[in-house]
Amino acid sequence: MTRAGAARALGIQDLGKGHLTPGADADIAIYPIRIDEVDPSVDYQKVIEAFGQTEYTIKRGRVVARRGECVVDGSNATFWVRPKVSDAYDMGKDPDFIEKFDRYYTVRMRNYPVQEEYLNRNRCIETEAAI
Repeated sequence: MTRAGAARALGIQDLGKGHLTPGADADIAIYPIRIDEVDPSVDYQKVIEAFGQTEYTIKRGRVVARRGECVVDGSNATFWVRPKVSDAYDMGKDPDFIEKFDRYYTVRMRNYPVQEEYLNRNRCIETEAAI
């Protein structure tokens, strides 16, 4: 589930992500907040709490979670990126990459790779990368 800006940056708008026009996947997050009852400049803590958990998460037009609880079984599509980089480059040994990964990601680097057995329905996005 991707927001419009991220979908544009990833180049996946044509794959039905980041918009709600005919042919889109209908990925929607509904948060437990009434915008006509909350002033974000005053009640910012309510806004932060509301964005902590969706009331409903809808993926491909189907409710998949309600109030933080998963309500469907089965696998969904996973988008992943395969950047084309030099075989000589090993990001696991790049100190600058490791430092930024540790600073900006909540998942540790050793836990980040996903094995193919978890990619039942997947769509690979191949990219060119300059390092």
